[in-house]
Amino acid sequence: TCSVWPMYLYNADAGLLFTCFNLINSVVPKVLCRPSFWFLLGVHCALTTLQHLEILEESDDNGNFLSIGKADLSLIMPITIFFEVFYTSQCYSRYMQTFNDVKSILFHVRVYSIQLKTHCGTPELRPQCRLALRYLLASVMSFFFEIHSQSTEDEWDMVLDEGLLTQQEVAFLDTLPCSRDRHMHLLHWSFDVLKMAFSKSTSPPNVMKDSINVGLKISQLQSAINDIITMPVPFQYFQLLNMMVTFVLLIMSYAMSHKVSFFGSISFFLIELVLIGMLEVAIQLSDPFGEDDVDFSVHDWALEHASTAINIIEMDFAPLTESWASVLARERPLKLKGSDRRSLQASRTVLSRGSDAERDLNLKPAKRSSRRSESPRYTPLHQF
Repeated sequence: TCSVWPMYLYNADAGLLFTCFNLINSVVPKVLCRPSFWFLLGVHCALTTLQHLEILEESDDNGNFLSIGKADLSLIMPITIFFEVFYTSQCYSRYMQTFNDVKSILFHVRVYSIQLKTHCGTPELRPQCRLALRYLLASVMSFFFEIHSQSTEDEWDMVLDEGLLTQQEVAFLDTLPCSRDRHMHLLHWSFDVLKMAFSKSTSPPNVMKDSINVGLKISQLQSAINDIITMPVPFQYFQLLNMMVTFVLLIMSYAMSHKVSFFGSISFFLIELVLIGMLEVAIQLSDPFGEDDVDFSVHDWALEHASTAINIIEMDFAPLTESWASVLARERPLKLKGSDRRSLQASRTVLSRGSDAERDLNLKPAKRSSRRSESPRYTPLHQF
């Protein structure tokens, strides 16, 4: 079975209350695990307690220099929300661009395997096809290992278990001075084997260029993903955003501690949960290669597309080995059975509409002209 691209498919028609209290793949547990969340909530509770014990002097809009008016809150809150929404939007656009690039890489892997099978699919060139595809798949897997952090032994053990690399090849890759360039060496190995396969193939020479362009497209997409991950939103903006969120929550904790009603604390809790929650979502979207709920399951996706590419190389359709002779002999003119039914239904619909229109014309009485036919008027000569 083929996996679905999105990480979590939610039901938009589940209802308001069910969606609010659904904690599956939710950011709420991550926010509640933040020490800063409980620190700010503790500050609000302490100020509220001091206010109710009358230790903290009650303030109003014009009472003393510690008073916070509604005009102050109405000024800083929209600015903070704008900065946070802008940062989240930037992270989401980078997230979608990375997703499209990853999807395009896996798509070109299948295209590469189809071109190998089409132009070098003879039994004599089958070993070259296998080796070229194996190095390409190893290059893609190695890139996904390197994009987030240094490759671990467990990840290379998975590549060895899948048969994409041998112990000797892994030992050579470990000797490279830059471990983040392993995928480029594997891609070069794939091109070298591809050149050897096309030298023995009967395909035109320009066909090999198309296959190499597919591999170069994969390398270009890998470079684009690497640029996105290594060039995040500037730290200065991220620091100012955190400072604004912290400052606003401190001001809100003090301002809402003067509320006599208990709903002031509930309102502060929800405001704090939303502001820190949006910041947490933006942080998760900024780097989709990890263990968060919104991160890509690139290893599973790569293994799934690798299985598809391997099946294209290894599985032969019987008429394909016979140059399609038996299938061409039985081929008949193309005609879809459902098209006749649809055309008949469409013709009946047109005929029924035509009969209805004729019936409406017969039922409508002919309109009589309200004006009498008048003879043309002539101007007498004596008026000239």
